[in-house]
Amino acid sequence: MTGRAVLDLARMQQKRLSQPPPITLTNVPPPPVVETQLAGNVQRQLANQVAAHVPPGEIVSTPAIHNAIGIQDELDMDIFGEFFVT
Repeated sequence: MTGRAVLDLARMQQKRLSQPPPITLTNVPPPPVVETQLAGNVQRQLANQVAAHVPPGEIVSTPAIHNAIGIQDELDMDIFGEFFVT
């Protein structure tokens, strides 16, 4: 990813978001397609660079993922214990 893409995206967003807002916010136009595509490309490239240099466990812990998806280890593991005999 080049810094140029990030700068281009920042300029596009600054220009769009600096416009006077419409009278009602429901009439705010969506971002242009080119801005959306550029934002997607920047996001993908950043994710690829991070993944190439850092293992997933270094970015987020297992308990944080479980919390985000609603798993409570103490309670949920007991449920699994009913089905699996060790």
